[in-house]
Amino acid sequence: MSSSRRALQLASLGTLAFGFLTGKAIAISWGVEGVGYQSAIVGAGSLAALFSTFAIGNVLPEMAVANPESGPRDFGRAFAKAAGLAALPSVGLAVLVTLPELSRSFDPIAVSVAITLAAAGSVLLAFRAVSLSVFASGSAAARFQFISAAVTSATIVIAVFTAPIAVLPLAIGAGVVLGPIIGVVSTRSFGSDAGGGREISAGALIRRSLPTYGSSLLSAGAVAVAPLIMLNLAGAAPTGLLRAVTSLGGLPSAVVIPAIALHFYPIASQRMAAGEAIDDVVSESVGNLAGKASLGAVALAVAAPLALWLAYSASFVSAAAALAVIACAGAIRAVGLHGAYLLLAAGRRRAYLAAESCAAGVLLIGTVLAGLTARVVGASIAVWLSAAAYLAFVKIALGRPRAGGVQVNLRIPLRVVVLQLLAIAAAVVWGVLLAHGVLR
Repeated sequence: MSSSRRALQLASLGTLAFGFLTGKAIAISWGVEGVGYQSAIVGAGSLAALFSTFAIGNVLPEMAVANPESGPRDFGRAFAKAAGLAALPSVGLAVLVTLPELSRSFDPIAVSVAITLAAAGSVLLAFRAVSLSVFASGSAAARFQFISAAVTSATIVIAVFTAPIAVLPLAIGAGVVLGPIIGVVSTRSFGSDAGGGREISAGALIRRSLPTYGSSLLSAGAVAVAPLIMLNLAGAAPTGLLRAVTSLGGLPSAVVIPAIALHFYPIASQRMAAGEAIDDVVSESVGNLAGKASLGAVALAVAAPLALWLAYSASFVSAAAALAVIACAGAIRAVGLHGAYLLLAAGRRRAYLAAESCAAGVLLIGTVLAGLTARVVGASIAVWLSAAAYLAFVKIALGRPRAGGVQVNLRIPLRVVVLQLLAIAAAVVWGVLLAHGVLR
């Protein structure tokens, strides 16, 4: 394993650990509803950031290869202009879909400010991480992510134990923006802020992003909107449970996804652009990263009640079956993302957009149905179906390359299939126990 990929995985583990520390503090002090409010504010900030970042994680590696004479500062200025144009309507939309429910418990101005801060922090986090991975190193990006997560967690936890619940929105917003700011300051020595010889226009960046911008809004936007749907249809308590199982269930895949995006994708893009073979890189990465995610999913599914109790509180144990299902979905998504990035590297953006649209549609429809019945396990099944549809779509697309394209066989290792079946079996067991009142 390369040092960059190892560093990114370790940073992901640290980021998740800080996230669970924050969730634990909120669950202890403010209960299931407090976690639900946190989910809504973070989700709203992420939604606004999605509209403002123009799929920078996908666009910047491609543009850096196509414009080798331009440096990170050139891209940074173009990105700042583009993000600034989209910021006001993006934040306005996020506030509009969140404020009606949150204003019942918090001051509307505080909620609006918190969402604005969360959006700003999410935008800065997205650009700086990919910029460091492209122009400095994966290790530099890992350091930035770790420091950002540590500062964000510390800010929120201190507020949780020293201030009343009325300041929860502002504490979350301040933490989300302060973390990346400190992270940027701490990584300036990595030499990723130098200018280049050719300026990049904001218009060029936006035009380059359009093929993948819509897909990013559909996929990541659906994930960001899910807690807001649950909040408005079912209330804060089910939203808190959904936040818990999503955070914990995403743990196995979250450890490996940054390595897929920031390590596998740039290498795949460079090798495919040079006309080099890619099968060995794909097989090694899928077997290693998806295998780890699947093994982690089984462990988490088997220990779901204990994990929820340790990470949050006894009030969350009833969501054990939902946690097991979402853990399975994360492992499937890890395989599918390899295929999605291969489509992008091959320039097949329409196929990529179609895959993201399919997955987002399944997730949104399923979440709405789950919200109407206030069933968190239903929302988790929607996540699993979305991941399965995504994997099936990209696998079929890669097997049918366009004229002159390169065919890549995205093999699913047998170990991943077996581990998936074991995790699903654990989910069934917890569902039966819940139905008989054992886990209530």
